[in-house]
Amino acid sequence: MQVDHEMLAAGHPDLTFELDSFSSIEPPHWVERAPDEKEPIADPLLGVRIWSVGQAVQLRESMLRVARDARGPVWPEYTELDCFTCHHSLTKAEDSWRQAAGYPGRRPGNPPYNMARYVVFRHFAGSIDSNGASELEKDVNVVYALASDLQPDRTRLAAAADTAAGAASALEEKVKSAAYDRSRTDSLLRDIASDGDAIAFQGERSAEQATMAIDSLYIAETKQSTQNPEIRSAIDGMYKLLENPSAYNAPAFAAQMRKVRAALGSS
Repeated sequence: MQVDHEMLAAGHPDLTFELDSFSSIEPPHWVERAPDEKEPIADPLLGVRIWSVGQAVQLRESMLRVARDARGPVWPEYTELDCFTCHHSLTKAEDSWRQAAGYPGRRPGNPPYNMARYVVFRHFAGSIDSNGASELEKDVNVVYALASDLQPDRTRLAAAADTAAGAASALEEKVKSAAYDRSRTDSLLRDIASDGDAIAFQGERSAEQATMAIDSLYIAETKQSTQNPEIRSAIDGMYKLLENPSAYNAPAFAAQMRKVRAALGSS
């Protein structure tokens, strides 16, 4: 069953998800161990693998859902778009960061496709398979352009989403078999934190994914050491800016991500 826009309007909670963060809340009732270990030896970076695979699967499934929606009786399906383009706090035009940012690639008034399932994962995809990641980017950008047009050629949209799902699926297999170590985690953490402007201006949902990703990666990286209070405080500051999604402010979130990046340092 899909939680569509009508169900949200009826009061069903909005769905946001990131596998590692949600797995840690469970709490885990399984033994964390490295995949090459026969004995249950704890793998401190299992959370990085869970995050990565979860991102790839979530992207693939979101593209398949767009394809189904485009072929179905109702389009646009607003749950596929950026909720807070419409559901945001009102302010004076001169104080609106949204109007200042403009409407690249879409008509003013059209909510854009929600890129939260891609904008953070793309950093990991590029480190796993640069050619595959490049193809995925092209495919996702086509979906973005078509889905951000409220009356697109639905046959083209469905086909583009299927193609993007295939590219995500191919990357998923490489993500599953990739090597996960401290160096890769460290590099990924800094890459995401350095992309604050691009992520922040994709909207509140993308900011949520970035926050959960940075938190998950940092927790994994520090499982066998002590967390740096400055970094912990900077990450907590990201969560604070998401407490009221309707009041989300992209410039403020981008600035907070810069604080996280500065706190992480150069190594």
